[in-house]
Formats: sequence, C-alpha cells, structure tokens
Amino acid sequence: MEARVGKARLARKAAKRESEEYASRESRESENNDSLFAALRRPFLSTLPAMGAFARTPCETRAPMTFSVALLDEDNLGSLDPNLATRLVALTFSERGFEPDELGEVSIVLVGPEDMRSLNERFRGKDYPTDVLSFDMDGPEGEMVGEIVICPEAAEMPIEELVVHGSLHLAGMDHPDDDFDASEMAKIQTKVMERARDGRT
Repeated sequence: MEARVGKARLARKAAKRESEEYASRESRESENNDSLFAALRRPFLSTLPAMGAFARTPCETRAPMTFSVALLDEDNLGSLDPNLATRLVALTFSERGFEPDELGEVSIVLVGPEDMRSLNERFRGKDYPTDVLSFDMDGPEGEMVGEIVICPEAAEMPIEELVVHGSLHLAGMDHPDDDFDASEMAKIQTKVMERARDGRT
C-alpha cells in the first residue's frame, strides 16, 4: 500500500536527483569557464550601465514551479476527472492567498477502505477508514506540495469536495475533529465549491 501511495512521490524524487546531478556537472563546467573568461567579461560589462542587471554577480535564480495534479486511481475507485481535480486544487490555494502558477505538484490517490484504515491507524492512531488524509511534503512553495489520499467508500461528501478539503489541509488549515461544520475551514471549503460551480477563477 505504501508503495502505491508514494509512487508519484518516488518518481518525482528520482527525477529531482537526476536533475541535481546534471546541474552539478553544469555548475562545475561553468565555474571553469568563468575562471578563464572573467578578466575579459568584467571590463565589457562595465561599459553597459543601462544594462546593469546583466553585470550582477553572483546571481541566484529559482527555477519556476510547474503546477500540476497527479491522479492515481489504479483500482477505478472513483470518477474524478483530472482536469476538474486540478482546477479545484488551484481554486483552493488561490482562496488561501497562494498563486497557483507558483505551486509545485499535488498528488491525489484514491484507495479502498482497508488501505485507508491502515494509513489512518498508522498516522493518526485511529483504527477505521476515514474519508481523506493529507500528507504535507515540501509545502506550498516546494517542488512537491503534498499528497491527498481519498477513500470514496468512506466518503460522507462528494469526492470533489474531499479534494478541496484535502487541499485546504495542505494549504495549512485545520479543524476540530468533532465540529467541522462550525469551523473556518468549512466556510472556506463551501466558498471554494461555490466558485467552482459558478465557473469563477
């Protein structure tokens, strides 16, 4: 079960390691080139005051994030459209003040009751299947925001609303176990669903 839930995460981490190794090789080559041509480059740049941004060294840049939602439903447990899931996650983070285009990846995994019971017992100490669990990874500004695990058979609300619920947890919200309906999180969840139904962005 853990292998299946973490499949998207492991693939993402492997790609990240490969990218970092490539970047390291590129960095070493760049440093060698810099040492050879530094004396020539600096005088040239100093003649371009109107383009001073090019002369700033060193310059750190952060690679732009590509927001996406990876949906894993190997057992065909729910009828969740990937495009709708992506829209719901984007609306949720937008409602919480995040810019979706600056987010990394969110994974959504649909599982059966026994798998969910196992996860709920391990991570929350509760020996029964719940409807949704959220696992934060790198956070909203990281490469892998986190994973949302949904059990359609244990759901007491539509699966689309569980996507929003799980996304709100990843965005940093929480609620009392015994009084969700009266929580601020419930109000925002309702607001996001209304935006989705109305076609608002």
